[in-house]
Order: sequence, then structure tokens, then C-alpha cells
Amino acid sequence: MNDQILLLSRRDEDAEFCAELARRMNFAFTPIPKLDHALSIPKNAKVAVFISVDDDKDLENYNESDVYKSLEALQYILPESRVFAIADKMIFELPHLFRNPTIGHYLLRKYDEFCFDWVEKLIRHGLQDVPKDVEKLKEADAKEVKIHLTHSNDRIKAIKGAEALLTGKGFSDRCTQRILQALDELILNAIFDAPMDEKGRTYRKANLRDSELFLFGKEEVDVSVRIEKSMILLTVVDQFGSFSKDRALKVIQKDYATAGYTPDLNTQSGGLGLHGIVGSGLGFLIQIIPGERTETVVAFPYFKSFKDMKASFRSFTMLIQDRIALKIRLNKT
Repeated sequence: MNDQILLLSRRDEDAEFCAELARRMNFAFTPIPKLDHALSIPKNAKVAVFISVDDDKDLENYNESDVYKSLEALQYILPESRVFAIADKMIFELPHLFRNPTIGHYLLRKYDEFCFDWVEKLIRHGLQDVPKDVEKLKEADAKEVKIHLTHSNDRIKAIKGAEALLTGKGFSDRCTQRILQALDELILNAIFDAPMDEKGRTYRKANLRDSELFLFGKEEVDVSVRIEKSMILLTVVDQFGSFSKDRALKVIQKDYATAGYTPDLNTQSGGLGLHGIVGSGLGFLIQIIPGERTETVVAFPYFKSFKDMKASFRSFTMLIQDRIALKIRLNKT
């Protein structure tokens, strides 16, 4: 069987998670003592590699120099969409790993049912041919509401539409506020931060967020809310592809206040920032085709309370699609 999950970890809980995930996906599960075992992956194999990367002390257990050398080599064999880092800390506490081009996914070590469902989606998404289609993350026949933004004020319509759906699904006020903050921040980014001119210069970043602007052509933004059996997916798409890992690391390390939330046209920003999104009980994916498109997906289960939300599994995924490089890598697998 070529379809498999490889795991480099000394932790029993990681092995139990990966073994059960492989069983659900009908993949083989293979613990590996060193990461360089992954370098002999057979051609055309469907493989996802999970690595425990908690801190320097843990890395020393695996022989730190070998780990980094193997990670460097692995990036030429597998795209980052197939490599998962597991840790007890969130990604903004591990900046040296976030900059590693080999790793596409960062998982907080909390193995609840949402974790199994979301990570399976991420694996299947990562195994697609180039270019990857975020739409395939979504469950067939699920209810979906789509909103096409052609004016900056349409952001409020999108937020209120999402609020009505969440309220109808029984989410608590605090959970709803946190989720709406995440959605609003992503829409604000798509409207004001993403637009770039032909020379790669942003031209709306300095605008106040109460600016009333028509959005033309590439400036138009798509928002969707999808209600699935085990989770809800919020998607925001812009047509610039201007986000980057350096920018993401800079903003997710900021600590924003996350008090009660009301979408307000007079606010300078959504107030949450990526730090708050990543620190919530959410699965968060950013997929970028530079110069063409940025797709962001926020996934979360049906939380019973804000306490459940704070205790939930969370993840951060950032995939930058260099189409040529990905084709070269995939041809080698």
C-alpha cells in the first residue's frame, strides 16, 4: 500500500492519533525512527509526514542536525502540503519552525474529534494534483451561503449573514463573537491589505476601515459560509495573492484584545488579528498563489460553550503554491 502516514515522534499519544487517523483513511501507518527514512518515499505514493517539533530539547533527542538536514532534503521530495508539525505550543511560539519551507501544517497536540475530521481534510487536500482546489475541502451537498463583495460596506452584510447562521445553529454569544472577529479580520485584509498594483505595491493599506469604496475587478472579494455535519467552514478569497509567511509571522505574534465584538464601519481594524484567530479553537488555512489569489478557510466544530472552544484542537496551515516547484516535487514522488 503506497498510501501512508509516516510519524517521527517519541510520544505515545502522537502514535495513537496517527494510527487511528490512518485507519479511518484506509492508509498504512509507519512510525519512523529518523526523518531521513521519509526520503526514500516511492514514486507516486500518497504520503503525509507528521513530526513532533516541540522544542530544542526534543529536537536533540532525534539528533538535531539530522532533523534539520532531513527537513531541508524533504522539501525537494514532498510539497509542504504533506508535512505536519505537532507541538504542545502554538505556531507563534515557534517562529524558527514557521520559517521552515518544508512544513505546511502546525497542529496543537489536542486530539479531539474535530482534529481527526479537519486533519483528514487537510491530508486529502494536500494529496491533490496541482493546482489544489480549496472547494474540495468542502463536504458535498452541505448547505452553503455565498456573498460576493463589490463594495467595502458589503463586509457588514457578510458578517450579519454569518451571525444569523451561527445563532441558528445554537452557538453561544461568546463563541459567535470570536468567530465573527476572525471572519471580519479576514475580510478586512482582503479589502484593504491585499490589493497591490502592477509593481507589487499595496495601495489601500493606509485607508481607514470606514472608507466607502467600490471594489472593481480583482478587488472584488468572495465570502462563503458552509454548514457541514461535523463543522462549519468560513472562506474568504481575494484575487491578489499578496500574503506571505514573513507577514503572517509578524502579525500572528501580536497579542490583540478579544473583548466583545460588534462589526463597526468606524473601526480601524477588526481588532482580533491572526494571533487571536490562531489562538482560538479553530482550524485555519491560508493558501496563496502569489500574484493571483489568496484563499483563507476557518474551520470549527459545533462548540457547546466558549470553554469548549478554548479547549479545542487548533491548527495553522499556510501553503504557498509555486506551481512549477510543486510540479517538479510531485513528479519525484
